[in-house]
Amino acid sequence: MTRIVLAIIVLSAALLYLFSLGWFGNRFISYARENTELSLETRQIQPLVLGEPLTLELQGGGFDRSTRVQLQLDINNQDSIVGTFPLEGVANDMLLVDDQLFLATTQEGLQVFDISNPTEPEYLRTYLPRVSVLDIEKSGSQYILSCASQGIFILEASKENRLKEVRRLYTSGIAIKSRVFDNFLYVAAGNKGLMVYDLGNPEEDRPITVVDTGGLLLGLEIYQDRLYLATRSVGIQVYQIHEQGKLRSLGQFAEGKMVRDLKRDQDKLYLIENSGVSLYQLGPALPELLTEEVFSGNAQDLHFVDETLYVADSRTGLKRLTQQLGGGYASDGFIDVGGIPRAMASRGHYLYVAASNSGLKVVDKRSILPRQVAVVLNTSNSITDLYVRNDRLYAADWKGGLLSTRLNLQDAPVDQLTNDESMALVADGDLLYVAKKTHGVEVFSMADPSAPVSIASFSRLGDVGSLSRVDNFLVLAKGAAGLVLVDVSDMNNPLITDRLDDVHAVKIEVDNGLFYVAADQAGVIILGISEQGRFEPLGKIVPPFPLDGFSAAQQVLVRKGIAYIANGSGGLLIADVRNPRKVKILSSIALPGIASSLTLDGSRVYVSCRKSGLQIVEVSDPKQPQLETSIVMYGLSSGVQIVDGTIYLGNGLNGVTAIPVPQQIKDVKVLSAEMLRVRVPSPKLPGRYRLQVSNKKQTAALSGVLQYQTVQNL
Repeated sequence: MTRIVLAIIVLSAALLYLFSLGWFGNRFISYARENTELSLETRQIQPLVLGEPLTLELQGGGFDRSTRVQLQLDINNQDSIVGTFPLEGVANDMLLVDDQLFLATTQEGLQVFDISNPTEPEYLRTYLPRVSVLDIEKSGSQYILSCASQGIFILEASKENRLKEVRRLYTSGIAIKSRVFDNFLYVAAGNKGLMVYDLGNPEEDRPITVVDTGGLLLGLEIYQDRLYLATRSVGIQVYQIHEQGKLRSLGQFAEGKMVRDLKRDQDKLYLIENSGVSLYQLGPALPELLTEEVFSGNAQDLHFVDETLYVADSRTGLKRLTQQLGGGYASDGFIDVGGIPRAMASRGHYLYVAASNSGLKVVDKRSILPRQVAVVLNTSNSITDLYVRNDRLYAADWKGGLLSTRLNLQDAPVDQLTNDESMALVADGDLLYVAKKTHGVEVFSMADPSAPVSIASFSRLGDVGSLSRVDNFLVLAKGAAGLVLVDVSDMNNPLITDRLDDVHAVKIEVDNGLFYVAADQAGVIILGISEQGRFEPLGKIVPPFPLDGFSAAQQVLVRKGIAYIANGSGGLLIADVRNPRKVKILSSIALPGIASSLTLDGSRVYVSCRKSGLQIVEVSDPKQPQLETSIVMYGLSSGVQIVDGTIYLGNGLNGVTAIPVPQQIKDVKVLSAEMLRVRVPSPKLPGRYRLQVSNKKQTAALSGVLQYQTVQNL
């Protein structure tokens, strides 16, 4: 071998080594970048004219080739959260004393935080660990804790700002809430009624008085010498307090209301009911009703600051209500705190809010803005399904029946087409089928969508939770009672032709003449109909090991031979059903909350999840679904539909709400792992918008940074 040949071999090997080193190095750098935490640097709010495009350079970290950017209407206003402290479990009450915040929790006793730096709570210590503390009442230097089945704990504050247990009162019932008046303690003790204790006699640990309230006592308040007791379904009982803690009944009011608690603000009494909050004026006589609906919704707690009322709505988030000149209250602010708000306290410019399993949040009250969702239908009951046709919305109300209203018209009247409990809607051409909880099925002609006409009623079919139709047959899902096949070729004489009793049928999808039945934990059952009008089992979608069984199949959609399944706490499941006898599981993706209903628009599946919100999953490759967007919205029920770029959502007790479909920004250039150049198209609607950046594993967002206005509003 000559020296020249040897040199060529050595040089080639060196070049190959350098190339491999560079290739692997680039691959490693790319991998490292993909594993860098995705982050965005904050930006100032930028005012814009609607219709005006914008080029931005976003700074942060973790940007790579998979990075995507979305423009979303900012509906949650989370940029007003200026501090947070992570907490597990459920909070029940909160008290601020000087620079200390006391938090009563269900699992971790009484937790204490230092808020001398108001936006950075610092954990100090815990008292009564593993004790369930439901309420805090302060009297002088004593902290009185209502601790459910463990009774009352009384702690005394020392000079060193430490608490020491000095007394314990055992209640025969569950200690829910307490108030102190003239050195006597009044305790709401659940089904044991009211218990009165003498705090001036430290040797006595038994109640001096027990009042049978005739119902479950959940709350109490005191004003001057009047004691107000909230008992479930009995109303509010009023007593006059005499010397030595003795009580004299003065009567009751709000009989028949489902009151869960009371809150007093000076001489006003707020009743927290299942359907909202009402307001009464206090005085020497029985309270006088001022406002029937201060707030319509599910209120968890109330907090008063000056003339502003904050409502912790357990269905959506924290709402701010302002009293109007003509009386009543109107909402002018909203914030999602990442969980159900359970306890609140206020100091200066800040609200301290404890949200279930989401931690302690510090909210700047000056930054709270109105919620940007279109409420297209209000209801005091729960929405179970919806359908949009042309400019009309039809909603199945669990108690209110079938409701209809016109879209794009402010304060449009709501028509009640039927008052039977409605569970689901299915449209077939000009016919709308309504599944009723106890009265079978009603059929409406939609030839004139503004004036539907009832043309048939199949009341003898009993309970129906969902339904679907193909040809002359209806398939009815009756929950644990199974499936029923009905021949409706003669609308005046529907004929039951078959039943399946061993199926827990939740919802039904029809595609290509086949029925796909979401059957809760049994998965999805695929059925055909024989020439004799009988069910013909064809196949079943059951995840293989290690997915085990279904979590709870709630709804299934089938498009082009691919089934998309809302799988309860199991997220979204995707299967190939082109051959129903040989179903293939393609993929599964975990989602927050409980996946209950879904719709498909292009290559995206929109999944409505209870306890979390709307999840948008990109499924252009069904084998590799990717979570594209999470829009937090608490209180979602069943029903989701997309029409003309708007998402309509069943929002439980909050009726039907609408939000624009998030825009996927196409012009995104990764300048480096720390910088993106984005050309943002203008949205169609004015308002505050957020930018959400995501990659294969993470998301980050800038809330409310773009403020679009019309030319007229400049």
